[in-house]
Amino acid sequence: MSARRPGDVAKLRLKILEFFQQNLVEAELFLPWSAQQLRGAIYTNCQVLAEHSDNEGTFFRVRSESATIENLREQFSRAS
Repeated sequence: MSARRPGDVAKLRLKILEFFQQNLVEAELFLPWSAQQLRGAIYTNCQVLAEHSDNEGTFFRVRSESATIENLREQFSRAS
């Protein structure tokens, strides 16, 4: 491997990303309009893959550790 070859650098980057993302899961979180003050917690603790809203609130497709996702779900249920 050489830092002078762009292909080698790209391979190394992918390996590093795979390592740090190996314990991450994808999930959908629902945040009701009454709890939008917690929106920042989603962006702070998760990688947001998609977002859409309806009359009830906002749906987020996220990637994060499963414990983080469960913790956010608990916060949302207490806030609504």
